[in-house]
Amino acid sequence: MGRDNLKVILMLFLLLWIPLSCDNEGERQTYIRLQQWDNQLGKYPETIADSLRKLDPRRLSPANRAYHGLLKTIVDDKTYTEFTSDSLISGVVRYYTKHRPGTDGHIRSLIYQSVVRYRMNITDSTVLLPLKKAEKMFSLQQKGDPSIAYLLNFFLGSIHEKNSNFTIAAEYRQKALQCAKVEKNPAHIFDSYLALFWNSLKLENLDRGKAYLDTLDAISPKSVDEDYFLLNAQSVYYATQKLYDKALEKEKEQLGLVPLMKEKPDIFRMYYSIAEQYRYLGRLDSAMLYALKSIEHIPDSNYELNYLLYENVADIAEEQGDYKTANNYRREAALVHDKTIAKQKDIHILQLEKQYNHSEAENKALRAEAHARIAIIVILCLIILLILSAIYIQKKNNRVKFEKMEMEKEMRKNKQQQFTMSIYNRMLTQFFLIEKELGALANKERRLKPDFADFIEQLLKSMSKNLIDGFARDISGKKFEELTGISLPDDINKSELLMFFLICCGVTNSDMAIILRTSVASIRSRKNQLKNKLKESGINTSFFERVKTPSS
Repeated sequence: MGRDNLKVILMLFLLLWIPLSCDNEGERQTYIRLQQWDNQLGKYPETIADSLRKLDPRRLSPANRAYHGLLKTIVDDKTYTEFTSDSLISGVVRYYTKHRPGTDGHIRSLIYQSVVRYRMNITDSTVLLPLKKAEKMFSLQQKGDPSIAYLLNFFLGSIHEKNSNFTIAAEYRQKALQCAKVEKNPAHIFDSYLALFWNSLKLENLDRGKAYLDTLDAISPKSVDEDYFLLNAQSVYYATQKLYDKALEKEKEQLGLVPLMKEKPDIFRMYYSIAEQYRYLGRLDSAMLYALKSIEHIPDSNYELNYLLYENVADIAEEQGDYKTANNYRREAALVHDKTIAKQKDIHILQLEKQYNHSEAENKALRAEAHARIAIIVILCLIILLILSAIYIQKKNNRVKFEKMEMEKEMRKNKQQQFTMSIYNRMLTQFFLIEKELGALANKERRLKPDFADFIEQLLKSMSKNLIDGFARDISGKKFEELTGISLPDDINKSELLMFFLICCGVTNSDMAIILRTSVASIRSRKNQLKNKLKESGINTSFFERVKTPSS
């Protein structure tokens, strides 16, 4: 009897063990398959997307489900899928945070959590924080994967660039380029150089940007999409150099690549840009032809900037002397603009209605529970209101009087600062007028009266030196704060103080170079160093953006 019971127990154990072992083997095979797809993501994202859709994540183990969610997010990014929610990748991050912290999967999930939010046009700190966490985790690895390091630095550069931190963005772009070279990934190398080119334009370093363009042009072979993006960059560069014929040539080459591209660009934008180049070249008939084509190829009638296409046609017609057509298209631009505003209002109202309906449903569910509390809350509120009213009445007059005095004091201070700065500005402006007139006189008399020309140039140098010495002697940190309202750090030196004062006065780079007896390039470099130094001290550097002239 005992032997029969033992046989039954063994049979039951075998029946239970066989399905468990099969499940473990199945999950292991699924993990191997997911790894194989992961290795092919860069080359065949569309194919991998189809394969992932055939796999039901609800039937997977938690580990494989998280891996599947990570791969799906990456594939959606590579196939330009529109993201409407970050719930999938956030679930993946939660799994890795709890079960596999600090692993490559955890770091990649944090990177793509930021990427998804970035693609959703979220602008708060929730975009940057996951990347900073990933950066800290990656730094703790002894030998990190260079492809992960590339992604991390590239997207950190993108986010800083979006927030106009172009110098910091350039540092991350350079790190991404070095990682791409280590992993020997041609696509990543191309993207890094292209990103560095755009960053150079933002930093107004066109020479460096041209060097990056030349490097990109030398890369071979390139995909159709990469050729398109290179042509676009070349077109923009030539436009900055006012070489509109070359810019036009590159844009027409772009147009020929559109049918072969994976990611289709907006044709109407290309036609608009070509029309602009023709317009700069004075070929108004061709400009009008492409301007009209840009309107014909508008993909979304509700796009908020469509009216600019109609205004472009109106501007070209006006230059052609066809004022009737110009007026017609200006009216059309106004109608399109008004329609877009009305559409945006309708969408906003619909969203408010949905929010209201949702709130109303919640209120109905909570109303019964809230009735018992209302009476107590009302009584407490009345007592608090009486107390606050008494305090408020006592302090109201004193507070109003104090605020008024402070406001008047601040207004007087601001007016005094503005008046004083305007005097300095007029004084510097007058100096530059005199300097230019004397310089012109010296050039005029150079051939016939060289001694007189030398005397004038020596006089100019003496005037400039006296001006600098006078400012350096009179403008202290305390005096600067009185004039501008800006409190400077203790470690700022006399030369930096003088430069910041000239910037606040609205002096251009070229005029500043004359005053400080140096080159414009040196002024730009010193301004960037000063700007970074002030930023580190938490000082507003908006003064640096006020002067935008060709000479600066």
